[in-house]
Amino acid sequence: MPEFLVVTVFALGLYIPFLSIQYDPNGIVEALAVENGPLLNKNHMLYRPLGLVAWRALQRAGYSGDSLPVLQVLSAVAGAFGLGFAFLAFREMCVSAAAAVAGAVFLGTSFTYWVSATDVFYVTLAGMFAAAALTCVVRAAPDGWMVAAGILAALSIFTWQGCLFLLPALLLMLPKGFRTIRSASLFLFSAGLLTAFVYVVAAFASRGAMGPRDLWAWFTHYSENATLAIWGTWEPQRVPVAALSALDSITAVRLAAGLSELFHGVQLGRIAVDCSVLAFSVLMIAGVAKARSAALRSLAAYFCFFPFIVWWDAGSDKWFLVANIFLAAFLVCSLDALLQRKYAKLGVTVCIVVIAATNFMTTIRPRHFDAGRDRRIVQCVAGHMRPADLFVAAEWGWPDYLLYLHKRASINLINEFARFQDTQGTLASARESIAKTHNDGGRVYMENPRSHSGAHLQWLKETTGLVTTDLSGFGGTPSFACDDVTIDVVN
Repeated sequence: MPEFLVVTVFALGLYIPFLSIQYDPNGIVEALAVENGPLLNKNHMLYRPLGLVAWRALQRAGYSGDSLPVLQVLSAVAGAFGLGFAFLAFREMCVSAAAAVAGAVFLGTSFTYWVSATDVFYVTLAGMFAAAALTCVVRAAPDGWMVAAGILAALSIFTWQGCLFLLPALLLMLPKGFRTIRSASLFLFSAGLLTAFVYVVAAFASRGAMGPRDLWAWFTHYSENATLAIWGTWEPQRVPVAALSALDSITAVRLAAGLSELFHGVQLGRIAVDCSVLAFSVLMIAGVAKARSAALRSLAAYFCFFPFIVWWDAGSDKWFLVANIFLAAFLVCSLDALLQRKYAKLGVTVCIVVIAATNFMTTIRPRHFDAGRDRRIVQCVAGHMRPADLFVAAEWGWPDYLLYLHKRASINLINEFARFQDTQGTLASARESIAKTHNDGGRVYMENPRSHSGAHLQWLKETTGLVTTDLSGFGGTPSFACDDVTIDVVN
């Protein structure tokens, strides 16, 4: 329908012109996998093959670049179509076209959605399938819509395994008159059958024949090998962390200025974040005050994802992308009647514009125009390295750029610990790599332990057991500095 195309084109105008040049390290990992393998990752197994197909198709058309820009455009297109599908769903759920537009703009300019649509991230594609599935569910008739919803939900699961929680969320969204065993069965059967078949094929393709117990272990464990304890952990203190991440997925709340800072020359951008948090609070208070059955079901659907995020990775806002589709639906249903009033419409518009403008000013625009500190550091470090050299990292972030952007080898002690689950084994593996590099005539570099912040060193100790003496034990001596980071050469 024309409205769908208008919203999608509008979203493309938000995303394509502002593609980020500050890449999320996870995007670098996905681009490396598309170009060099492995293609199968059971946690998001559709993304890499689809990215490879897009990249190869463009190569046949004459494109000679890396896969990263292709994946980035794929994220933008998926984000735009996802917003178009979300608008169609919202339009079915409310009387006022203004409410559907407000919900779509709110979702499309929320922090996580906008950042993800301008970077490389598989959850953006999962969000597109989820929004399309929601559109089918809220239409509900005839039966084909429920079968289509199940297939789209399965595609969302294949793109991001966390979308398993999309199934109960979508069941909660069934409209009145279609909350029947028949409708639920059609949806669950189509989603479950396709999901089970594809995962069994993937399991046997990657591991060979296995029994039911091994198959279940393969499906329910994040990695074939060990992983870090920060993922997949139940702790009460993770709940408020996840709540903060949920707020961060709407606006960059961690950049906000505290009350004590407001009168001490604080940056205007940080004050803007305070205003956007206030604007979101106003929207939520108004939404709760006007909530009815449809809105409450949308809110319940949103919370279907919350326990998983608490368990999996409470500190990251990016996992709320799909859940925020239902949060936007909550606001749409709650504010539908309110938006038929002139001044209420103006107030809601102002709140959404404040949130969008803040996200653009503090994050989207800088990520597009400024390469950022991480890329400046890695460019400096790579300029001092030769192809035979090795970098030993003890943090995520800029060291992840070395291989993909500058073709310089690196190992990461955090990733090594995830593989060995033993501090001594991690150190021994690193020393082996260092010795091999030296034997091959290369030099080895690492960040001076004193360049790491105290907070990072504490996190590193809690996560891997590695302490400052372990890092200094490699025998590095200062060689050069990049920005405020001292780089040691390991003798």
